[in-house]
Amino acid sequence: MRYLKYITGVVAGIALVGCSSFLEENPDQRTTIDSPEKIKQLLVYAYPSANNFYALEAMTDNFGDSRRTANTALDNTAYYSWKDETQESWDSPSEFWEASYKAISQANQALESVETVQMTKEMYEGIKGEALLARAYAHWMLANTFCEAYDPNTAASKQGIPYVDEVEEELIKEYKRGTLADVYARLEADIVEGVRLAKDEAFFSPNPSFHFTKGAGSALAARFFAHKGDWDKVLEYTNVFGDKAINLRDIRTYAGVFPNAQGQLYGDQKEKANLLIVGSRSLLRRYYSSIRFGMVRPILNDMMSKYNPYGRSYAYEMSYWASQDVYFQPKFHEYFVYENQGAGTGMPYVNVPLLTVDEAFLYRIEAKIMKDQYDEAANMIGYFAKFKTAGNLNESTVTLANVLRGVPTADEYKPFYQMNDTQSRLMKYVSELRRREFVHMGYRWFDIKRFNLEVVHTFDIEGTREVLTAQDKRKAIQLPQSALGAGLTPNER
Repeated sequence: MRYLKYITGVVAGIALVGCSSFLEENPDQRTTIDSPEKIKQLLVYAYPSANNFYALEAMTDNFGDSRRTANTALDNTAYYSWKDETQESWDSPSEFWEASYKAISQANQALESVETVQMTKEMYEGIKGEALLARAYAHWMLANTFCEAYDPNTAASKQGIPYVDEVEEELIKEYKRGTLADVYARLEADIVEGVRLAKDEAFFSPNPSFHFTKGAGSALAARFFAHKGDWDKVLEYTNVFGDKAINLRDIRTYAGVFPNAQGQLYGDQKEKANLLIVGSRSLLRRYYSSIRFGMVRPILNDMMSKYNPYGRSYAYEMSYWASQDVYFQPKFHEYFVYENQGAGTGMPYVNVPLLTVDEAFLYRIEAKIMKDQYDEAANMIGYFAKFKTAGNLNESTVTLANVLRGVPTADEYKPFYQMNDTQSRLMKYVSELRRREFVHMGYRWFDIKRFNLEVVHTFDIEGTREVLTAQDKRKAIQLPQSALGAGLTPNER
């Protein structure tokens, strides 16, 4: 594993790539980072250029068997079976691992350089805040992909991921995974300081949605502290959004829009719900519509008809190709970035929202529930759901009683913290709202882990089924072969 002090492009990361090309290069041809503008350019690459949405989604209860045996895109069957991946390819956990550590290396270089380059206080704080939050985001995603769920009672004995917080100066440096407790302690330090320093949208004009603004940082903090079970902190960091968030995604406005245009709208910076967007090299648009295991009709029916406090169907637009028998929400618009215009070569990308107002708002509802503010939580559930349901609805008609009627039991929800019956049922309701809002984004996998949920996947043609138990070790995805080959300890199986 190595990083470079001087940057010529995207820096090599923890994927342990060879170093011969670097050693052969004339140092004078490398760029010295000697201005705020050059540091800000580094931060363009401080966000993962790949995602793990598809792999995580395939492991959740959002997927079933379409019986289309010819459709086995990527590692569709392996992910659905919770087996270790065999194809370290696009949209795979392995690619996400590499892309995340590349992003971390850029953030670390920016954090080192900002201390040596003369600039205004506002510029210093804005750059440092963004770099800290970018570093934290990548590490959080890595930890919650490749580690077991956080539990303060066991985190000191659970394996973490290498938390890289300095520029690599050595040609070859060995890293250890450390503990999950250590990872979370360092995450908290980066997030708290990052949000404190972060600037508002004007600082990042004209494209604030592609940077860690204070709003995006607050949403990341809400996510982190919700998973940690620190509800006072969740309320503190979501105060900026309030109990009546004005920029929730209004799914009703997507009605009647062609699927391709919906994908453009979903990842557009004009969509005020999007707090942080990244252009990700990806084939997501193709995978979700051409796979054997995906969102099949029975799952779709449940998603659209249940857990709506108004007793109506949700207004999420779903599409399908008749020959595939799998459904998908058109969230990803693929665009092609040419590397050689004349030769017509390049790569497909999609804009993906990494942090949204909707996610932060749902964590705020969770905090209200855990602080015994049940009526406020029910009202906020109604407020959220009206933007996802056709019609002119009023959240004042939603009561705690009718929300609870929608979830008679939630005994399967067993996080590390204690919940009474009302809290369990309301938390399940919110989790189901999040499941619908973020379908195809992999967020359901994080809830499956932190709430210790069981998942059953059926193989309808074979007549078999597989079960992922509540405490299943496979919930920590196996590290990439490149990392294991470099000496990192594998996850238990």
